[in-house]
Amino acid sequence: MDLILKKIIKTGFTTVDALIGLTIIVAFALLYAKTNSFMDHNMKENEVRLEQARTDYEKYSKKTIKSQERFSTN
Repeated sequence: MDLILKKIIKTGFTTVDALIGLTIIVAFALLYAKTNSFMDHNMKENEVRLEQARTDYEKYSKKTIKSQERFSTN
């Protein structure tokens, strides 16, 4: 009986250990997926902001060049 009990306990510990391992793997996989999604979203937002800043800068620089040309010809 002692041998059967040890075998059942060993099987139980193996099952629990496997479940803990799977839980850890799934938790880190979800963390990776969420982090990857978050970083992708941030990169897209930053690209939009950069494009807007570039457009604003180009508009401002064109106005500055035109005003400098006006003053240099007069």
